[in-house]
Amino acid sequence: LSRFRLTGTVAGPEQVLVPDLTGKTVDAASSILAGLGLDLVVADTRIEVTDPNLVDRLVQQSVAPGTTVAKGSPVQVNLGKAPPPATTSPPTTVAPG
Repeated sequence: LSRFRLTGTVAGPEQVLVPDLTGKTVDAASSILAGLGLDLVVADTRIEVTDPNLVDRLVQQSVAPGTTVAKGSPVQVNLGKAPPPATTSPPTTVAPG
């Protein structure tokens, strides 16, 4: 009968810190995540933003910045979209009567 003693830690997937992608373009975020070994997934749903600088830029991500995840993990993002144009009704005139 042999006895084995295990010491140290069992190596799992390498862990990386998820950066804040807010305000980045898809290309910039893709490059950043690829450099960390993470996958960018762009959601179909866009989020309405009031800041015109955030239109077509990342406004939300599925993994909070500063979270540690395994390399190869996906990070889903949502892009900003402009609000619909304001609709104005023609002024209502009341005939004197």
